[in-house]
Amino acid sequence: MIKYLAESEKFKVYAIYESVYLKNKLKTKSQNDFDAQDLFISNHYGDPNDALIMPNEKCVIVSGCGISIYDIEKKIDKHLLNEPNNIAWTKGLHQDNQDHPNNEVRFVTWNQSNNLRVHKLDIIKNLVTEIE
Repeated sequence: MIKYLAESEKFKVYAIYESVYLKNKLKTKSQNDFDAQDLFISNHYGDPNDALIMPNEKCVIVSGCGISIYDIEKKIDKHLLNEPNNIAWTKGLHQDNQDHPNNEVRFVTWNQSNNLRVHKLDIIKNLVTEIE
């Protein structure tokens, strides 16, 4: 079953169970189904929660077991917060008007004190900070 996670003018991000795919809407024949041209971009244990396509359409952020950052141009996937001794279950990807539109994203997860908090991710520096 397909779970749609995010959509922009050019792209659509969806998951089939734990596998996340990027569909280029300008090049595909099928806008709503899996297509062999769709690009596998990430794998999330326990299924992904949501995704965000950055406004410049150069990067996709996926939440779930940790965070994955997929660089669309370089076709590189980075994972954060998903190591066995440092797993964070993340969700609620969004951007605030104080965030850099193409470099920062916010999400919700539990902090070290076991409190649910908003965190900010700088995708250039791979830096996660808790918002006070």
